Parts: sequence; C-alpha cells; structure tokens
Amino acid sequence: MQKTWCSSITERRVNILHEVIRDIINYRETHDVKRNDFVQLLLNIKHGVTNDGSSFTFNEIAAQAFVFFIDGFETPSSIMMFAFYEMAKNQDIQDKVREEIRRAVAKYDGNITYDTDLYESSF
Repeated sequence: MQKTWCSSITERRVNILHEVIRDIINYRETHDVKRNDFVQLLLNIKHGVTNDGSSFTFNEIAAQAFVFFIDGFETPSSIMMFAFYEMAKNQDIQDKVREEIRRAVAKYDGNITYDTDLYESSF
C-alpha cells in the first residue's frame, strides 16, 4: 500500500476522506441543506459567497477538510508530547503540576470530571 507524506496516512485513507467529503457536498447541494459548520464555509467559498468573490475547486475543499481533520489530532498530541517531555526533564515542574492536580481533584471530592477546574492552576 502506497504511503503519503505522513507514514500513518495511506492513500486509501485519503481516498475515503475524499469520498466522504464528496458525499456530503453532493447531499447538501442536491437537498439544499445549509448548516453553520466548516463544510458549509467551504461550500460558500466554492460558490463564490465570500467578501472577495474567490472560489474553491472540489480538490481544494477536500484538501482543506483533510488539513482541518488532521490538525484536530496532531496539535493536541504534539502539545501533550512537549508538555510531558518538559515535565520529564524538569522534576520541579513535574512536582508542581502533580500538586496542582491533586489540589484540584481534592476540591471535587477526588474526581476528575469535566467540571474539575484545572484552568485555575498556573501550570
């Protein structure tokens, strides 16, 4: 199986995403469906509904959708990798993060939930 620029992304997976995007676009155009989402933004650009009157081809729409999809996975993992690397190198940072997590968890009776406010911490 041929690989693309990223080792985990095969040509087959790219083709599947193309098919999904094509199906969504065809359905929306056939049934006059409009939604407030990323695909609709790309469709608006495709049809020249922009401030500057520019438009996209299907391949450009598919490429933008692909980048949007990949960025949703790659960015968080890269950030976590960097954070864990820094904590592994710096024991003092690791200790501070651990203590702040313990304080936040204790505040919510030992549970980490969506409501556990880890944003109050300085780390």
